[in-house]
Amino acid sequence: MKTKWNWGTKLALWIIAFMSFLIILVYMTFRNDIILVEKDYYPKGIQYQTRIDEMANARLENATFSVSQNETELVVYFPGLVVDTGTLVFFRPSNNKMDRVYYFSQTDSNQMHLPIQQFSKGKYLLKSQWSFQGKKFYVEKPIYIK
Repeated sequence: MKTKWNWGTKLALWIIAFMSFLIILVYMTFRNDIILVEKDYYPKGIQYQTRIDEMANARLENATFSVSQNETELVVYFPGLVVDTGTLVFFRPSNNKMDRVYYFSQTDSNQMHLPIQQFSKGKYLLKSQWSFQGKKFYVEKPIYIK
């Protein structure tokens, strides 16, 4: 025996299917973690002009750094750089829980040795900010840790 569905039955089935889809969509949305690049992005956006000035200072002084890696460590070289204090931020775009922050001051060898076990393999954006005699500098460089 063949059952014939009238328009009311079809409409009710479509409404139930649509509501089920919405419920599943809301459930999946709440399961995903929302990871922001910066928690306080609005104040940092307002203060971005200072970052632009720091990058201009670094360009004028031709200040840069280089990174090399081997099996056990990551070495950051600061050739010819005179530093009072500074920070290195290894920013991981895909997951902020993998970000690493290191503080440094002037060293004799102008290099910093970091154990490579502290990093996950992948792309990082190395953000270096330092100051010398009250003048601030900032340089960013993408790196890939193997």
